[in-house]
Amino acid sequence: MPNHVQGEALTVPARILHLSMDVVYAYITAGPDAAVAMARHKAGTRYDPALVETFLKHAGSLLAGLEVDSIWETTLRAEPGPQPGLGAEQLDTAEPRPRFPALASFRYHG
Repeated sequence: MPNHVQGEALTVPARILHLSMDVVYAYITAGPDAAVAMARHKAGTRYDPALVETFLKHAGSLLAGLEVDSIWETTLRAEPGPQPGLGAEQLDTAEPRPRFPALASFRYHG
């Protein structure tokens, strides 16, 4: 952590992020039982025990949300509104249109 901040000095959002990133990694690499076991094992040392307790109470539903066939397709389905696409023949001639025009100047022009 920056400046060696740890424990109660970390903000709650930082503690949640820390736990959730490791839980997701454990879930992806070893499955739901391993994610739960890892969180339980490290509660009070690496993770805030109150956050781990809350995670353990809701682990089934939280981890079920990670069970998707395709992250890409799931993300696209979550996008509000129409999702226009390009056919194969249009890919070579399409002009990039930034979703956020204010960021257009950050495009690589090399």
